[in-house]
Amino acid sequence: MILKYVKLMIICLLTLVAQDVNAATMHAVLIGDTSDAKLGTAMGKNLDRMEKELKHVSHVTKLELDLILIRGYQTHMINIAQQIQRLNVAKDDVVVIYFSMHGYRTRYKTNPWPNLFFGHDSAGVDMDNFNKAIEKKEPRLLLAMADSCNNYAEGYIPTFMPLMAEPLDDPKPVPAGRENANYRKLFLEHSGTMIVSASQPGQFAWGSRNMGTILTSVFLESLQTTVKNEDDINWYDVFAHVSMGVERTVKMYGINEPQVPQYHLDIVRNPQLTSR
Repeated sequence: MILKYVKLMIICLLTLVAQDVNAATMHAVLIGDTSDAKLGTAMGKNLDRMEKELKHVSHVTKLELDLILIRGYQTHMINIAQQIQRLNVAKDDVVVIYFSMHGYRTRYKTNPWPNLFFGHDSAGVDMDNFNKAIEKKEPRLLLAMADSCNNYAEGYIPTFMPLMAEPLDDPKPVPAGRENANYRKLFLEHSGTMIVSASQPGQFAWGSRNMGTILTSVFLESLQTTVKNEDDINWYDVFAHVSMGVERTVKMYGINEPQVPQYHLDIVRNPQLTSR
């Protein structure tokens, strides 16, 4: 009888080990130019809040978190390219790449995404180059987000992202409940590509030194609100709330220039993907 019990325990342990080995990973590359003289504090707030949210997502979904934080003087083009190249992405993995830094565009640029300005390199890189590098690794789900300006500038000379005088509201904490199931639906049952930037071509992105920038603040609040309140949740609902939230926040603070986020959402939901 004791021998049978020991054998059963061994089988259970081996099963748990196999589940851990086969568990999917969420690779998160969070980049912020926190050493920038004007916006470093705001970009640091963005990184901290994104990190906190992704750790919560990892806990709820059981996705193993592979977190890479690139901030301050680490924010070099070659460093980010190398970190992306080193990502070991399996077919069921999730990749989140997030930029909080200056951005701009040139008059001859054809795609809608901003050039990301690396102050320590005095040069810019098209966001789309990073997007395509990750897409080649074929993750199940990709979220690429740039909270950056997209205004026109000459050559590689960026225009500073404007700042708001008033602090933004901090997203409210999410209580446990059905929102945990909704987090699992978003991150485990969806596949495809989501590319997001804070503003459309020719527009600035706005923010506050104290609380970060509008897109990041509204994205986190929209995600947390949607998982709490929606029944049949999907990423399209989340970003619909983001669009409305950014428009509302811009008006609330009396900003006279538009900021309209832009998205490329090519995703599908398949409940059968959930196996954890």
